[in-house]
Amino acid sequence: MQTDFIHFLKLRMARGAVTASAAQSMGKGTCGAARTYLAAMPLKDFVRSRRPGFETALNDHTDGLAEALPGRQWGSARKFLNIYLRNRLYNRYAQEILDLTSIESWLEVPLDSHVGDGLNLYEQLARSHGVKAWKSVVGLTSESSAAFQALAQAVADHHYSGIARVHLDVILQNGDHVKRRR
Repeated sequence: MQTDFIHFLKLRMARGAVTASAAQSMGKGTCGAARTYLAAMPLKDFVRSRRPGFETALNDHTDGLAEALPGRQWGSARKFLNIYLRNRLYNRYAQEILDLTSIESWLEVPLDSHVGDGLNLYEQLARSHGVKAWKSVVGLTSESSAAFQALAQAVADHHYSGIARVHLDVILQNGDHVKRRR
């Protein structure tokens, strides 16, 4: 594929991952800074043969993206990064450039209010994973994010057999808890 096409595909996917609604109330300049970082980020950093290498890349790029954002919000950076990686997984052309299916089971579900509230509906699992009620993306820390991701894995394993947790937002963003909010 042509280099220009790949560059523009990365930019489009970064815009799709960091929308105005995804960055709502996160400060002026958040969208632009996040999009620039994501479009330039080398995805080969994530394609590893072992999960610990993937998790190191995920944490390093979360920190790097948070550093690039106004307000240096870790939770927002992780959300944008997870959306971007998930979108790359879903895009056929992006898969031809760099196949992410080998790390699909390691990808995190992008956390937002709909997903957080949806995960909280699984009260017994939430309690067993020490997950407190969802507050906000902006308030996420690496520890609270890890707890929600562990809960998401448990929900995927126990209630949606065969689905990777990265795909849970497709289900949780369309649940009854979302319809009640509207």
